[in-house]
Order: sequence, then structure tokens, then C-alpha cells
Amino acid sequence: METAPFLMVEPFALPDALGHEQDVESVIRRAVAGKQPIDRRLDRRRDVRYAYPYPLTLLPLNAALRGEHNLSIAAIGKHVTIHGVDFYTTTPIAAKEVVCQFHSTTSAYALVLELTWCRHNSQGWFENGGKFLRIWKTPAALSA
Repeated sequence: METAPFLMVEPFALPDALGHEQDVESVIRRAVAGKQPIDRRLDRRRDVRYAYPYPLTLLPLNAALRGEHNLSIAAIGKHVTIHGVDFYTTTPIAAKEVVCQFHSTTSAYALVLELTWCRHNSQGWFENGGKFLRIWKTPAALSA
């Protein structure tokens, strides 16, 4: 049995089967343009937002206080500021306050988060956000 030769391609190079590079670029520009603010001056947020597309663990505050770690909720971060965070979940969150755990390769950080908004988006996910209230003193207990 003969195998096809392995072809090295430049990063982001597009095979002819996908269309001309200019056509693909045009589609990507339109897709991204719909997600970006048209005018940065229209963004009236007081804090600088940082992209945070990483996993988060959320636990309703009452469950965290009772040690019920099996009630944790997986989330994917969207943006973070010094005052709050927004993220995606697959289900709505009923709790008003949650412990939000940030993971790193060396340790975990957790803060109590007051949820201030939630909306269902067109892709079937829930976008959520809130403001940090205080540091949660025992983040290691959340991974039990």
C-alpha cells in the first residue's frame, strides 16, 4: 500500500479546494467585523478588558460554604477586568453569588462573584457576567 506524500504548507495557507485566498479573507473579515465594536470610543467601560478564553470553575456560594463541590459548573471565560468577568456556560445559573475559580499551571485563584447579567445567545450558550466582591480564601477546597 502506497501512502500519499506529506506536504508541508505555510501556516494559514489555503488549498485551492477552499477557494481563492482573497475570497476566504473576505469571509473572515466579515465574520470578525460583526463581533468587533465599530468605534472603540463607543465602548464606555471604565476598565480595560483582557481576553480570557480559558476554563473557569463556578460554584454557587451557598454550596461552597456547605462543601458541596459536586455542584460546580464548568465555564469558559470571555473577558476579565479588575472588577469582574464575563463567561459562557451551557446552562443558566440560578445562584446570585458564586465562587469563581481561575486555574493556572501552578495554583488556583478564586474570588466571590456577584452575577449581574445572563443572556441566551444564538448559538445555544449562555453569556454571563458579574463583579468581584472579595477573594475566596480557600480555592484549593473547590477542587476536592
